[in-house]
Amino acid sequence: MLSDDDVLSHVRALNNSYGDQESLVELGDARGMKASGLTGLTFSSVIRAAQLEEGQKRVVGGRLAIVADDLLIFGFARAYTTVSSHFRGDAGAFREITEALEWLGLNEQRERILEFIQEARILDENKGR
Repeated sequence: MLSDDDVLSHVRALNNSYGDQESLVELGDARGMKASGLTGLTFSSVIRAAQLEEGQKRVVGGRLAIVADDLLIFGFARAYTTVSSHFRGDAGAFREITEALEWLGLNEQRERILEFIQEARILDENKGR
Protein backbone atom coordinates (compact mmCIF):
# COMPACT_ATOMS: atom_id res chain seq x y z
CA MET A 1 0.00 0.00 0.00
CA LEU A 2 1.21 3.48 -0.84
CA SER A 3 -0.34 6.74 0.32
CA ASP A 4 0.33 10.48 0.06
CA ASP A 5 2.01 10.41 3.46
CA ASP A 6 4.28 7.54 2.41
CA VAL A 7 5.61 9.43 -0.61
CA LEU A 8 6.11 12.70 1.29
CA SER A 9 7.79 10.88 4.20
CA HIS A 10 10.10 9.03 1.84
CA VAL A 11 11.36 12.22 0.19
CA ARG A 12 11.80 13.92 3.58
CA ALA A 13 13.80 10.91 4.79
CA LEU A 14 16.04 11.06 1.70
CA ASN A 15 16.58 14.77 2.26
CA ASN A 16 17.51 14.16 5.91
CA SER A 17 19.72 11.12 5.28
CA TYR A 18 21.60 12.45 2.27
CA GLY A 19 21.28 16.20 2.78
CA ASP A 20 25.03 16.77 3.01
CA GLN A 21 25.89 14.77 -0.13
CA GLU A 22 25.96 16.36 -3.56
CA SER A 23 24.86 15.26 -7.03
CA LEU A 24 23.61 11.77 -6.21
CA VAL A 25 22.67 9.20 -8.83
CA GLU A 26 19.39 7.67 -7.63
CA LEU A 27 17.35 4.69 -8.79
CA GLY A 28 13.74 4.22 -7.67
CA ASP A 29 12.47 0.69 -8.36
CA ALA A 30 8.67 0.52 -8.42
CA ARG A 31 8.53 -2.68 -10.48
CA GLY A 32 5.89 -5.00 -9.16
CA MET A 33 3.95 -2.20 -7.50
CA LYS A 34 0.34 -2.26 -8.68
CA ALA A 35 -2.20 0.53 -8.95
CA SER A 36 -4.49 -1.53 -6.71
CA GLY A 37 -1.95 -0.95 -3.91
CA LEU A 38 -2.43 2.81 -3.96
CA THR A 39 -4.44 4.13 -1.04
CA GLY A 40 -5.36 7.72 -1.67
CA LEU A 41 -2.19 8.64 -3.54
CA THR A 42 -2.81 11.73 -5.65
CA PHE A 43 -0.86 13.45 -8.39
CA SER A 44 -0.83 16.65 -6.33
CA SER A 45 0.98 14.90 -3.46
CA VAL A 46 3.49 13.37 -5.88
CA ILE A 47 4.18 16.85 -7.26
CA ARG A 48 4.47 18.25 -3.70
CA ALA A 49 6.94 15.49 -2.86
CA ALA A 50 9.06 16.31 -5.91
CA GLN A 51 9.02 19.98 -4.92
CA LEU A 52 10.60 19.00 -1.57
CA GLU A 53 13.79 18.34 -3.56
CA GLU A 54 14.24 22.01 -4.39
CA GLY A 55 17.49 23.35 -2.93
CA GLN A 56 18.68 19.95 -1.67
CA LYS A 57 22.40 19.26 -2.27
CA ARG A 58 21.70 15.64 -3.15
CA VAL A 59 19.74 16.59 -6.26
CA VAL A 60 21.76 19.53 -7.65
CA GLY A 61 23.55 18.09 -10.68
CA GLY A 62 22.31 14.60 -9.77
CA ARG A 63 20.23 12.14 -11.75
CA LEU A 64 17.12 10.15 -10.86
CA ALA A 65 15.61 7.20 -12.71
CA ILE A 66 12.32 5.65 -11.56
CA VAL A 67 11.33 2.28 -13.01
CA ALA A 68 7.68 1.20 -13.06
CA ASP A 69 5.98 -1.57 -15.00
CA ASP A 70 2.38 -0.73 -14.03
CA LEU A 71 0.91 1.93 -16.34
CA LEU A 72 -0.62 4.09 -13.59
CA ILE A 73 2.48 3.86 -11.39
CA PHE A 74 4.53 4.83 -14.45
CA GLY A 75 2.28 7.90 -14.83
CA PHE A 76 2.98 8.91 -11.22
CA ALA A 77 6.70 8.37 -11.86
CA ARG A 78 6.55 10.59 -14.96
CA ALA A 79 4.81 13.34 -12.98
CA TYR A 80 7.44 13.13 -10.22
CA THR A 81 10.41 13.12 -12.59
CA THR A 82 9.00 15.98 -14.66
CA VAL A 83 8.88 18.23 -11.59
CA SER A 84 12.10 16.83 -10.13
CA SER A 85 14.04 17.56 -13.33
CA HIS A 86 13.68 21.27 -12.58
CA PHE A 87 15.81 20.88 -9.43
CA ARG A 88 18.38 18.25 -10.39
CA GLY A 89 20.64 17.51 -13.33
CA ASP A 90 18.09 15.20 -14.93
CA ALA A 91 15.30 12.79 -14.07
CA GLY A 92 13.44 10.17 -16.07
CA ALA A 93 10.81 7.45 -15.79
CA PHE A 94 11.43 4.07 -17.40
CA ARG A 95 9.57 0.82 -18.01
CA GLU A 96 12.72 -1.36 -18.04
CA ILE A 97 15.39 -1.40 -15.34
CA THR A 98 18.20 -2.12 -17.79
CA GLU A 99 17.28 1.02 -19.74
CA ALA A 100 17.26 3.06 -16.51
CA LEU A 101 20.66 1.73 -15.42
CA GLU A 102 22.14 2.51 -18.83
CA TRP A 103 20.69 6.04 -18.74
CA LEU A 104 22.18 6.54 -15.25
CA GLY A 105 25.58 5.42 -16.55
CA LEU A 106 25.59 2.32 -14.33
CA ASN A 107 25.88 -0.37 -16.99
CA GLU A 108 29.19 -1.66 -15.62
CA GLN A 109 27.64 -2.21 -12.18
CA ARG A 110 24.37 -3.60 -13.57
CA GLU A 111 24.73 -7.20 -12.33
CA ARG A 112 25.77 -6.10 -8.84
CA ILE A 113 22.86 -3.63 -8.63
CA LEU A 114 20.33 -6.21 -9.85
CA GLU A 115 21.61 -8.74 -7.28
CA PHE A 116 21.31 -6.14 -4.52
CA ILE A 117 17.73 -5.32 -5.55
CA GLN A 118 16.80 -9.01 -5.58
CA GLU A 119 18.29 -9.54 -2.12
CA ALA A 120 16.44 -6.49 -0.78
CA ARG A 121 13.15 -7.78 -2.21
CA ILE A 122 13.67 -11.15 -0.56
CA LEU A 123 14.41 -9.48 2.79
CA ASP A 124 11.32 -7.30 2.39
CA GLU A 125 9.12 -10.32 1.58
CA ASN A 126 10.45 -12.22 4.59
CA LYS A 127 9.84 -9.22 6.84
CA GLY A 128 6.19 -9.17 5.80
CA ARG A 129 5.61 -12.78 6.83
